[in-house]
Amino acid sequence: MDFSDTELVTEPVRIAFPALFEPKPTVKGGTDLKYQSAILLPPDYDLKPLAECVKAAMIEKWGKVIKLTARNAPIKKCEDRDTELAGYEDGWRYLNAKSGYQPSVLDQKKQEILDEGRIFAGCWCRFHLT
Repeated sequence: MDFSDTELVTEPVRIAFPALFEPKPTVKGGTDLKYQSAILLPPDYDLKPLAECVKAAMIEKWGKVIKLTARNAPIKKCEDRDTELAGYEDGWRYLNAKSGYQPSVLDQKKQEILDEGRIFAGCWCRFHLT
């Protein structure tokens, strides 16, 4: 499968707050509904491909790489969160993936998962990110 510079498939990651079958508000009490999940990256995760993808997306959108603050960077340190949440461990990083389109959710045999109970916070999976 050929990908552009702005997309990749992750190595195995853990998910938190998955809303992959029904869209949920992007902020508490909001009306903007998206399919979404937090993606938790273990301490030994190679961040270089993600960082390169982010740079390519910046160039595609703004024509150059811009300096990001810790607040607006897409990849964040779990220990920098204001609240303690299960799974957000020191040394781990996270990013939030959102889409207006329902994602395909496939198992290891590339068969569509229809049983929402098979996808839950803490399970390991891969994401195709753009």
